[in-house]
Amino acid sequence: QILLEWCKDQVYNGSLRLLQQAAMATMSTFYDAIHLIDEQWDMGLDIDSMTYEDLLALQEQIGDVNTGLPERYIHQNLRVHQYVVPRAARGSDQSVEKDACIICQEEFEARDLVGTLDCGHKYHEACIKQWLMVKNLCPICKATALPAE
Repeated sequence: QILLEWCKDQVYNGSLRLLQQAAMATMSTFYDAIHLIDEQWDMGLDIDSMTYEDLLALQEQIGDVNTGLPERYIHQNLRVHQYVVPRAARGSDQSVEKDACIICQEEFEARDLVGTLDCGHKYHEACIKQWLMVKNLCPICKATALPAE
């Protein structure tokens, strides 16, 4: 009888220990899931209320994000032509505003190679190719510069 009671206690205590271990494992998994959710929650940033220094620190944490296009794709899809000086600007002493590349801030000269984006904005070919390898957006209007691959 005493042996039977001792065996029942051992089975009960063993089951209880297994139940406790299972509960601890479940709680650990639950904690890990909560922790993961908290990590993602922390990523929801209110950049409008951040200082300039906070934004610089965030930039260092995130790093550069390249949304550019491969050089070969740019070469195949960018419309390139030679710049022709408008008639109004030819040979006139009047200060007629000439077209300029806003990337390098230089005016287009006759026979410069000019790249035209889908939105119609024009840039020096070398300037816009370099830009498009980093970002596939028009520097002026922020429209998609070239259709994605």
